[in-house]
Amino acid sequence: MKSKVFKRILVIAFILYILILIYTTFFGARTTVYGMSIWEYAVKMANLKPFKTISMYTKMLKDPSNQMFSVALVNLAVNLVLFVPMAYLIPALFPKLRNFFATIGVCIGSLVIIELMQVFTRRGSFDVDDFILNMIGAVFGFLIWVIQYYSAKKKKGVTIFDYEES
Repeated sequence: MKSKVFKRILVIAFILYILILIYTTFFGARTTVYGMSIWEYAVKMANLKPFKTISMYTKMLKDPSNQMFSVALVNLAVNLVLFVPMAYLIPALFPKLRNFFATIGVCIGSLVIIELMQVFTRRGSFDVDDFILNMIGAVFGFLIWVIQYYSAKKKKGVTIFDYEES
């Protein structure tokens, strides 16, 4: 009984997370640019050079009096934590996806869809650094789930994640 209640809580948390993810990636503090073709927009707005944005933001973080300090901090932090809940909730909700590659695969697929939709809707841009930070966060989220799951399993032999499929 306890595990069924927990599963319902996880489903609600997952739905809320998806809504927050959609808002954050498409509506929250986004610049919208119209008047360009999708191709022009993608070329102008994309960052395909790994660590370009990350290094720019980390340089801004060295000087707290920099006007862009808070922008850099928020951008790095949000991108780092954005996929932590997904990588935690995927294995918690879907027992068949309780391995690293399946969970990270779902995260990568979701992120590719989000990045492409940002370009097509012109509500953001494809940035390989966002992808890197999101995936680091996803790895942390999965590790948090693994640690919680196996430490509970070691103590009790069963966890609240061991609910019946319905």
